[in-house]
Amino acid sequence: MNFLRGVMGGQTVGPQPTGAETIQKLCDRVASSTLLEDRRDAVRALKSLSKKYRMEVGMQSMDHLINILQTDRYYEALLRYCYSLPNNMFISL
Repeated sequence: MNFLRGVMGGQTVGPQPTGAETIQKLCDRVASSTLLEDRRDAVRALKSLSKKYRMEVGMQSMDHLINILQTDRYYEALLRYCYSLPNNMFISL
């Protein structure tokens, strides 16, 4: 299949980022975003990764989540994700 892609000019498949790299990028997005919607989307993505990568999400995102709880306490949608993310990490379904 790769041969056909190379001959026909299709996209080359590069290495996929690891879970830890993705989590780090999302944490950087949470820390540096100026728009609430960007932070909300990054926290939502962290929440979805928290079931599979519990330890990584917990270690890398807790400081950012605490900061959000302190600074963005009036944005209900973002707070909902911040409260449910640890629930995913600590309670196994």
